Amino acid sequence: MKFALEKSLKSKPKRKISARAMDNLRAPKAKYGNTKVAAVANGEDVVFDSRAEHERYQYLRLLEKAGAIAALGLQPKFELEPGFVRDGKKYRQEWYIADFSYRRDGRAVIEDVKGKKTDLYLSKVKRFLAQNPDLIFIEAYRDGKGWREVVK
Repeated sequence: MKFALEKSLKSKPKRKISARAMDNLRAPKAKYGNTKVAAVANGEDVVFDSRAEHERYQYLRLLEKAGAIAALGLQPKFELEPGFVRDGKKYRQEWYIADFSYRRDGRAVIEDVKGKKTDLYLSKVKRFLAQNPDLIFIEAYRDGKGWREVVK
């Protein structure tokens, strides 16, 4: 599988991608046909799970620079279920990891870039929404003209 190697935001000073980030790109063929993208984001090496996710990040960075959003974060992690032990068997914590978080109009927004919705994703999002009714949740899709946002 061919992997794309790109840098985010051309206006940033050029910086080489580290060997560790490159190792993360050398992976078996993706299950859903996505292409991983290595980039420099906020001065750190980041491997995005897809080209669409990387393009959305670039779009959100432009919105942040324009002042439309603030505090753009990558890969926010939310606990869905704590780990526990029952009858000597350990059960691990369960997490939902979104693609982006930011503030828009003073409210917290969690965003996921979607191509294919798996059953596991639908289950985790349902529990995440039930536990976090105060957060705005957006699924972003790429269409021929730009980005389509679905607020849940």
